[in-house]
Amino acid sequence: MVNLMAKLSRSLFIVLSLCSGLVMANSSESIAKPRLDFGVLYNDDGWSGIRKNSPKKSMEYLSQMVSELPSLGIDTLMYCSGVSDVLQYPTQVASPFGWNSIQNKQYRPFKENIDAGVDAVMVAGHAANKAGLNFFVSYRMNDNHFISRPDLRSEFYLKHHKEAGFSIGNNPYPNIGIDFGKMPNFAHSQVRQFRLAIIKEHIARYAKVMNGLELDFSRLALMFPDNTGWENRAILTDMLKQIRVELNYYASKLDKTLYLAVRIPPTLKTSQWAGIDVIHWMENNWVDLVIPSQNMTTVMAMPIEDIIAAGKQHNVGVYAGVYQRTAYSYPFKSKPQSQDYALGPNRNMSAAMMRGAVNNYQLMGANNLQLFNILQPFNAADLRLVKAVTEVEKQLSAPRVYAISPNYWFDYGPEKISYKKQLPQPLKNDQIHDFTLYVGEDLRETKGRYVGLRLGLNGQAKSINALNITLNKQLVFQGKPQLLAVKKPKSDKNSPPAVHYYFQLALTNHALRGLLQAGDNHLSIVMKGRVNREVVLSEVKLGVTN
Repeated sequence: MVNLMAKLSRSLFIVLSLCSGLVMANSSESIAKPRLDFGVLYNDDGWSGIRKNSPKKSMEYLSQMVSELPSLGIDTLMYCSGVSDVLQYPTQVASPFGWNSIQNKQYRPFKENIDAGVDAVMVAGHAANKAGLNFFVSYRMNDNHFISRPDLRSEFYLKHHKEAGFSIGNNPYPNIGIDFGKMPNFAHSQVRQFRLAIIKEHIARYAKVMNGLELDFSRLALMFPDNTGWENRAILTDMLKQIRVELNYYASKLDKTLYLAVRIPPTLKTSQWAGIDVIHWMENNWVDLVIPSQNMTTVMAMPIEDIIAAGKQHNVGVYAGVYQRTAYSYPFKSKPQSQDYALGPNRNMSAAMMRGAVNNYQLMGANNLQLFNILQPFNAADLRLVKAVTEVEKQLSAPRVYAISPNYWFDYGPEKISYKKQLPQPLKNDQIHDFTLYVGEDLRETKGRYVGLRLGLNGQAKSINALNITLNKQLVFQGKPQLLAVKKPKSDKNSPPAVHYYFQLALTNHALRGLLQAGDNHLSIVMKGRVNREVVLSEVKLGVTN
């Protein structure tokens, strides 16, 4: 990958994770390993192997798609093996797709592949090797899709799920409408021994073709009864050590290096709540890559500086996980008109927002990014997202957008595997509302560029008499905001309230732009007026455009 920003290009690491693997090396728990530059990581959840109507055509198509990844600037493919207990290869330990009579027709191609003796994970691995990609098998430690999908329930689950202590019990997120209390409990010996057996099968099966194994704890990090994760952390640590020993054994046997990546919740605190003692794992050289990630959406600036600092101290790569999905919004424009907000909003990340995320995590010191759930074949919008990460030499000349990421899904519940975001925030009359906006570059020298702050408001914003906006302790706006109405507001139950009006403030002149600083910027908003109905701040974005 050619880079303009050397630290970013070889630091940013997009994980291609096609979920299914593990590697063993020497019998020791930790051995010194050369630290490879894995470049951009891309995580594929395994759907790429079933896009055609015959096993042969599916595998030809999968090989073709893998072969195209290097031309997009992707360096590492991480391929998912399945959904924890139901896997897309002819497993002898878990259940293969199509094992029971209630298999959804959506998964029929998986069964056809398996019945024909085809292993999509192996095909992806060989194609990655041939294309010069690094290849990781990605295994989901506790996937939750089985709860609402009977066709994804394994033979093991159906046999044991009624046993005392098999499931975690009380639902940690009763507000969501999914009974997460059914999640398998890693404190139950049969659960963890079954998971270990699957992982060891992954390692033995794919050690020759893979560079390493990804353990995806983020899908889903509910592995113990509510609020007992940290007290049970030794259980996960013991499992991780056994996996590390297995990887080292196979590495020694095959005379190669096998790496271990862990995909974890978005902060150190949320990981610890889940029982993931990631700093301890880094200190003992048991893991080589750590990938903090929100569960469903891109967060523009996860507070992962402490994880990054530990990675630098212990020679462990830290990669920020990003997605295609974000909150419903509109493209950022320097001179917005009413027609720009006439159509419905889009919930996909723009390339400009992805560039902002790239700059943010570069400034924090992350090695790179992992792209997750952006499925092949890529459409035009997907390609723009991928290139926003891989073509870093264009970062300074292309538009970019920074944002305060809002709540989504788990964020509305108690702070456990996710954390409360700053938005949405109800605005109260005459009260100071403080926010932090992270900006991944120094904008003071962006001459000839438009820089603007955009606020998205829900509710009776037309009744606001005045807004006072302070940026880094300096008043930048005082008066009645000129609002543009959104013609077709849209949201859903998992997202922030729909934006009804936008207000945009230009910060283009040198004095205002000079208030912005690389890193944290402190924003204060005071709403003035007799606003009797609630006004909610749903969106804050800072755009840099041509």
